[in-house]
Amino acid sequence: MKLIVRQKLGEYIVYDESNSVVGKWKQSYFQGAKMEFLDTNGTVLYTIKKCGERIEIKGKDDIISECRFHYAQDGNGTIIQKSLFRPPMAEKSVTDSLWGKIVIIQNEQRDFTIFLNGMEVGNMTRMMSLRKLLIINSPAISTEQCCVIFILGIYMLHDDDIEIV
Repeated sequence: MKLIVRQKLGEYIVYDESNSVVGKWKQSYFQGAKMEFLDTNGTVLYTIKKCGERIEIKGKDDIISECRFHYAQDGNGTIIQKSLFRPPMAEKSVTDSLWGKIVIIQNEQRDFTIFLNGMEVGNMTRMMSLRKLLIINSPAISTEQCCVIFILGIYMLHDDDIEIV
């Protein structure tokens, strides 16, 4: 499965291989900042919200799982920070979900490799462009679940952003 995600103001529109809209991620600021995945009818299927050190994933049937980021560490267990002015980059996210353990690995070029239960099932590329690409090689993951994996990648991508006020 190949999904193309185009970024617009406050939302990410998800297209399939035939360039048909699958759904969209919309940023919501009510009751805390969160992302909501809406299908083509406008029904909210998933809500993802960052709550401190963890990311909460809530489905339409109120099933909640969570994701945590992991950072490079030295021998003493201290997180490695490559610059005084830039926060450390998340190298890995781990999610225990209904469809298995999902691990997303981020490299220095900001490309992502996706693992399901220890087996490589896909990748995300061109994450810094307005047109992002997600390829999943496993029939075990649905289109909607791919969209959840994508937004977890977006949270990882922007985890080390610096906000200037």
